[in-house]
Amino acid sequence: MSGLKKRYPLVGYLALNPDEDLEDSAFTAYIPLANVSNSWDVIILEWADADENSARVTFKGCFQPECPNHETESQFIAAVKDRVANGSVVQISLERSNGNPYKIDTDAKATTFVTTIKAIVDKYGFNGVDIYLTDVACGGDGDGQDFLTARDLSSVHLISAVQTLRGTYGSSFVLSLTANIHSSGAGIDGQRSCLAVIHALRDVVDLFYLVPVTGSGQSIYTDVDGSNYEYTTPEYLVASASLLLAQNGTPVQNSSELFPPLRAEQLFVLAELTHNLHDQYFRVNVSTTQDALACIARGERCHSYQVTGGAGALEGFRGFVADLINDDERDGGAFRKGMTPLLDALANNASLPSTSGSSSPSSSSSDAQPSSAAEATAAGETGPSARTLALVIVLPLLAALLLACLAVWYWRLRRRRARELRDIETRPYISETSTSRLQVPSVQVPSDTLRSRSDAAVVSTSSPTEKGRTILQADQHAEDSHSQADPVAPERIAVLQDAIRRAGFSVDALVTSLHRVAPEADGDAEEHPPTYHFNDDTC
Repeated sequence: MSGLKKRYPLVGYLALNPDEDLEDSAFTAYIPLANVSNSWDVIILEWADADENSARVTFKGCFQPECPNHETESQFIAAVKDRVANGSVVQISLERSNGNPYKIDTDAKATTFVTTIKAIVDKYGFNGVDIYLTDVACGGDGDGQDFLTARDLSSVHLISAVQTLRGTYGSSFVLSLTANIHSSGAGIDGQRSCLAVIHALRDVVDLFYLVPVTGSGQSIYTDVDGSNYEYTTPEYLVASASLLLAQNGTPVQNSSELFPPLRAEQLFVLAELTHNLHDQYFRVNVSTTQDALACIARGERCHSYQVTGGAGALEGFRGFVADLINDDERDGGAFRKGMTPLLDALANNASLPSTSGSSSPSSSSSDAQPSSAAEATAAGETGPSARTLALVIVLPLLAALLLACLAVWYWRLRRRRARELRDIETRPYISETSTSRLQVPSVQVPSDTLRSRSDAAVVSTSSPTEKGRTILQADQHAEDSHSQADPVAPERIAVLQDAIRRAGFSVDALVTSLHRVAPEADGDAEEHPPTYHFNDDTC
């Protein structure tokens, strides 16, 4: 079969019209086809329906502006085209229109049925069609007892229609039948299961999507061996696959014939992922499907169910159909993420990955209650997501804390430095190598003394150090000039002594300080100069 590329594909139904108006905590919203994960290899769209009276098929997709939360029709067509071009299968599923099965019991209805299907396929670009046998009237007129030959008119026309579609679109077009198989310890109910149609089309259709149905009770499935298996266990899924793959054939009620097994690569079993509160007893979790597939494909992780004919009896079985993709995405893609590694390992003949969780043979329908949804999700990818979330939150917090610590350290350093600068005491001198601030006390000197030095005592507006140098240079210049003009100048000495006394200095201390400002040429060390405080009250 060339239409289905992968040996072990991921298959699921996608609801085009979920009950978006239901006030239900279990509600799952619409997902545009373009937003569906590329992990899905086969997407079965629900749905197109056939009219009960005319068998006319109508596509039931809803687009903008009628459905504001959906895509436009052109966007939908583009999404179908893109997926088909990338190797996926996009099927349209045909179901009943108003709750009653439709009949194709005339030639006119058969023609209408085929032409309207073709119109939908051609318009939207689907590369497959799925027909839900439960919604079409088939199995009448003794088909149940003699499934080898279809006699019911509706069954005959349906078989002819599928053959016509195969001839029209060729082998790359994926045709499938979804069938409710009613069974009990006495065997399969051939009429209710449409066995005549399945048998007639086993070499025409590519895939069969099997939905086992029990005749007694809602949460218990009765296998053909007479044993009961609950819907939420791996045994249920393995037993379901065994129904139509038993090597020696499967008993049919009220018939002496055994139903010949289908080819294993044709068969998928439906896995209910529903959030419909009325159907919770059907729901299975990811670990259940993983264990069931590992048991069928490799004879590993088998529970209490023993496959008739040994572990290799179901070799080639394709897997499970998720119902629905919408529900799985509500669970964070638990089924998709849990099954994909297992399917890839089977396709590559590699070791099977560990299960997403544990499933017990004694699992009961209580496992399917809404409270277990969190467990099913956690069995998928919640663990890794939690670790990733922790890293995303913790690392930025640590970085922010480190930056805050550095900022506080730098602020305290600057504050301490500023305090040290404020606390520097006044020094009445400056040296050539000093970078300390110079603070020169204001001393009132007679005007005639200032005038004699005014030409050299201009204070620069630059840095304090430069101001100090300027003053010292001015003082030296003044001293030289006064020494030349008046070597004695006793009145000036008196003025200077008076200024020194009012400033609180001693002559000896001043001379010692001045010598340190200009040390002797042979001096080899400097002592820390004394510190003087300027008293404003003396001025």
